[in-house]
Amino acid sequence: MPVVGALLIFSLMIGPPAAARSLTSRPLLAMVLSVVIALVTVWAAIALSYQYNWPVGFFVGILGALSYGAGRGWAAWRRARATRPGALTATFDH
Repeated sequence: MPVVGALLIFSLMIGPPAAARSLTSRPLLAMVLSVVIALVTVWAAIALSYQYNWPVGFFVGILGALSYGAGRGWAAWRRARATRPGALTATFDH
């Protein structure tokens, strides 16, 4: 059982902050997003566990991994969009 607890804590302490860090570079906003993502993960995991009768830990792990993957995907898309040829850049010649 300690391993299951460690996995849940790891999923909630690493997944949401890493996803939030991928979504923004502002520290305060990243902290707020991290808390919001963690709360959504926990509540969604409880609801899914109730709905499908699977363990809450399974859904916490899956949703933590999905939030991290979504954050990394968003960061990669944003980076690719900013570096593609012909992209609009903010240049001001005043």
